[in-house]
Amino acid sequence: MLHVFIKKLSTLLSTVRVITTLRTIGHNKKEAERRLNELIPACQHSLVSPKKIFFKDFVTKWLETYAKPNIKIQPMTIIVNTINYHILPVLGHYEIAQIFS
Repeated sequence: MLHVFIKKLSTLLSTVRVITTLRTIGHNKKEAERRLNELIPACQHSLVSPKKIFFKDFVTKWLETYAKPNIKIQPMTIIVNTINYHILPVLGHYEIAQIFS
């Protein structure tokens, strides 16, 4: 049963399209590498260890920080309803490390 919900979750998340904008940073390779080295520590501080977070907390944060700003209202409603009524009741109380190990 858990395997079915994990498969549904991965299917749901794979249907969300990620649109990224590429831009040039710096005027040459050395300047771009310097800028990248400045950004990496900032990104590492925002990452959470999967062992320390419950799935419901991860999904809530993902919905707030990524999904709502990037997904239109109608697909967002479908995603939120699917997560709240089908996925979270089964997987919400598990730690992420338990689900994907």
